[in-house]
Amino acid sequence: MNTDRLDVTEHEERLNRVLAAYVEAVEFGQTPEPEVGLAQHPDLGDELREFIAARQQMASWTAPLRQIRLDTSAPAPKDHAASLAGLTFGDYELLEEVGRGGMGIVYKARQRSAPRLVALKVLRAGRLASPADRRRFRLEIEAIAHLDHPHIVP
Repeated sequence: MNTDRLDVTEHEERLNRVLAAYVEAVEFGQTPEPEVGLAQHPDLGDELREFIAARQQMASWTAPLRQIRLDTSAPAPKDHAASLAGLTFGDYELLEEVGRGGMGIVYKARQRSAPRLVALKVLRAGRLASPADRRRFRLEIEAIAHLDHPHIVP
C-alpha cells in the first residue's frame, strides 16, 4: 500500500470537511473568522488561504447583484439576497418572507385563483439554479406532495 497516496487522500478529505463546514456556516448566516480556521488547521493554510481569497474575489464580483433590491421599503433580509415580497409569482402574490434555508426562501403568499393563504417556497438561485439544485427541489416537491397528516398543511 502506498502511504504517500493515503496521506494525500486523508489530507484532501480533511480539507474538504473544513471547507464544507466553512461554506455551511456562511449559508446559515454565520461569518466564520478565517484566522480561526487557519490557526486550527495550520497544515491546510495554503489551501485555506487560496479558498478564502477566491470566495472574497467572487463576493466582490457578485456584490452588485446582492445589492439589487426589488422591494426597497422592506428591511433587508439577513443574507442580503433580494426579497420578492410584494411581487406576483404566477398565480401567487408574495406577501412576506417567512423563512430561508440553504436552498430556498419561503413566502406567505395569496393564491389568486382560489383565494387562500399558502406557503410558497422558491429557489434562492432562481433561474441561475444548477440542474442538480432543480432536481433536488423537484424531489422535495414530490416528497411533500405525498404527505397526508392532520398536523401538516397541504
